[in-house]
Amino acid sequence: ENTPVGFPSALRKYYALELILNQRFGNHWLFSGNMRFARLRGNYEGLYRNDNGQSDPNVTSLFDFPDSPLLSGQFDQGPLNNDVPFALKMYGSYAMDNGLTFGAALNVAAGIPRTPLLAHPNGFYQNSGEVPGNNPIYYWYTQTGCSGTDYCFIKGSADAFFADPGAYAVGSWAFPHLYTYSQAGRGFLGRTATTTGLDLSITWAHQFNRWATFSLGATVFNVLGAREITASDDNVELQAGVTDPDYTNPIAFQDPRSIRAFAKWSF
Repeated sequence: ENTPVGFPSALRKYYALELILNQRFGNHWLFSGNMRFARLRGNYEGLYRNDNGQSDPNVTSLFDFPDSPLLSGQFDQGPLNNDVPFALKMYGSYAMDNGLTFGAALNVAAGIPRTPLLAHPNGFYQNSGEVPGNNPIYYWYTQTGCSGTDYCFIKGSADAFFADPGAYAVGSWAFPHLYTYSQAGRGFLGRTATTTGLDLSITWAHQFNRWATFSLGATVFNVLGAREITASDDNVELQAGVTDPDYTNPIAFQDPRSIRAFAKWSF
């Protein structure tokens, strides 16, 4: 295997077991269902970076720089962003002789890993959401303990900012203690919640002759009204050394319950 010096091997391994049950339309009804158990592990997502949404096929920031203390988190292996341990999908319908058809769809899926992402330490990039966090070094100003100057730099680890409990003080500066990132890696923040979606539909159709059919129908999406969090702001920093005040806040939910109705004339 030809791996450049300073770069570990890119790894993306997917394992899955899928059970499928199908009933073609017959005797008024049909059914399609599958249950999948899967694992997706590695340190490379592929042409598209789904963890931070970088849609630059073949030119993502992954593996741009060799391994180093500030970038080591990028090469750590673990659950990748699209790792869904299990997913259940079932669809079915029943057609009556009077033109009514009832349908249902059930989707259940495990949550995806949540990984704290640091900004890129390279000054040219300065992008947020780049490297799974391991404990970057931050620098900040202080007026205390400086010799001959009004301000000077003090450096410290991310633990100094995010340790628990209390607050970390340097001179007149105090930083709230929220989290510890010494051992942060892929999936460090757990997973998003398991989501369940149930949709129901009803359709009535009447065929007037060989060429004309009139139909009415309605579908209720998310009948159960589930509102689980599907994504959070997991960027530790806005840019290198600048913490993100919205870190861990929810940014996406399941779509709310909605109804779609239609009337159609076909000829």
